[in-house]
Amino acid sequence: MSSRTHNILFSLIFLLTTGCFENDSKTGTTASVSKLHDTITVTAYNVENLFDITLNGSEYDEYVPGNNNWTHTTFATKLNNIASVIAEISPHILILTEIENRSALDHLIDKLKAKDCHYRHSIIGDKPNPTTTCPAILSRYPIVSNRMFGTAKTEGYFSRNILEADILCGTDTLKIFANHWPSKRHPESRRIAAAKIIAQRIQELPSSCDYIIAGDLNENYNEYESFRNTRHDDTRGKTALQHILATAESTPDRFPDYLTEQELREKTSHAFHYDLWFEIPAHRRMSNTYRGIPQTPDHFLLPRALYDSYGISYCDNSFSPFTWNGRLLRDGVPWRWQKQYRDRNAYHLGVGFSDHLPISAQFYCGPFRFKKDASPKMSEQRETTLSRGICGFETGYEGWVRCDRDITLKRIFENASSGKSCLALDGFPTRKNVCAARCTFPLPGQKAKAATLLIDIRGKGKLNIRTRSRDSKWRYYNYENFSPSGSGRYTFYTFDIWTTIACALPETAQKVSSIEIELRAGKGSEFSFFIDNIRIDANT
Repeated sequence: MSSRTHNILFSLIFLLTTGCFENDSKTGTTASVSKLHDTITVTAYNVENLFDITLNGSEYDEYVPGNNNWTHTTFATKLNNIASVIAEISPHILILTEIENRSALDHLIDKLKAKDCHYRHSIIGDKPNPTTTCPAILSRYPIVSNRMFGTAKTEGYFSRNILEADILCGTDTLKIFANHWPSKRHPESRRIAAAKIIAQRIQELPSSCDYIIAGDLNENYNEYESFRNTRHDDTRGKTALQHILATAESTPDRFPDYLTEQELREKTSHAFHYDLWFEIPAHRRMSNTYRGIPQTPDHFLLPRALYDSYGISYCDNSFSPFTWNGRLLRDGVPWRWQKQYRDRNAYHLGVGFSDHLPISAQFYCGPFRFKKDASPKMSEQRETTLSRGICGFETGYEGWVRCDRDITLKRIFENASSGKSCLALDGFPTRKNVCAARCTFPLPGQKAKAATLLIDIRGKGKLNIRTRSRDSKWRYYNYENFSPSGSGRYTFYTFDIWTTIACALPETAQKVSSIEIELRAGKGSEFSFFIDNIRIDANT
């Protein structure tokens, strides 16, 4: 065998055993594929403003070097604390948000290396727009390509860029979309603008593409159920998470029916991204808090390609927020980087971690497998859709919407009349009598001679109910037995226990397939009611 032939053969054997050569995204040097692990751990972590100690002119006031006790010492403490968390997880792929720049990222990489947690490959989303902080990705596998997408400029500032990176895991490629969407200081339209960038990009990809949408999306897994109450709704009921990236089968003005893994795998839903928060019980769904209320702004959204029989697959039931056995919590909430406010200035105390918990999930190369010994997922515990003509609030098909800014409306999983869920309405109308909630409700059919609307109710407040069918006038149901009338009176009711009220529907209602129902609140009084088991009692 000639020397040349021997060298060619050796090179082929080396390529087959180590993988293809690619460029290191940080240094531009040649690096071979690392050994593929049985499972690939992916972590997303908002590190809460990792700024370096160099003045660049774009820092937040409290991170200007030398100001507010932001010194080499406090920076070193912050760096060490964040690196300690990451090193404890030791993920193969790490998605970071709130990194100031490449310098801050390199400091973190060096600190991780000192903790024997090595990342040879990295990329930061600092283009095309200049932003105060950026998303970034660290990887033990080669980052073979990347793209960055700029977002709209509003109020004089660019929202953070979206980072897309292809990571070579053995012979398969995993695409990561690293995000940090606009905060809740902004209305929903800002987050929808970011979601549309990803949605458009996904349309360009083959259906077999294995990708993860990850990072701080500043939306809860059930955003639609609460965002109107917080006055973020400037999009007529649309949310970025449920409607644009389709984690639920929904249209505006309806409670969404959240996608399950089974539905995603079998293509039985129009939704096409599974949100991994649904893998764990509701009481554990938290990576951040706002005024003590658990929030889930950090996400992994997965497409059907990660549930098929090819390429990379999700390791079922591997998702979890990371608390480090409670070390990252104080009084049940994330132990954020501590600052003390003096004369409206925030001074760094040099303790704490981040106001977000890391979230992690595992993936592997091979066909997807449901984990048989796992406890049922919350999304799979959803009850069978109730029959047409009953509203028990167990599914996402009820269609109730809030109609006034002074009223909050949400589905809750406690205090139900029967089943697991009911509708909760709260508020204090001060300006006028208002519609608290509205729904278009199906009727049992044209053969019914008479029908009665039955509602289980508990609570107190000035309440009036009204209904109408198509092309008819409103019919009001007034004190004291909710007798029908052509005009409404707002009477203060107190129902200390679950009580069934009956509203006789007019004969004209029997000639149509549905009616509108409004629950109305009277001005000048606290309005707090639970509603459940809305149904039609029809005599045929």
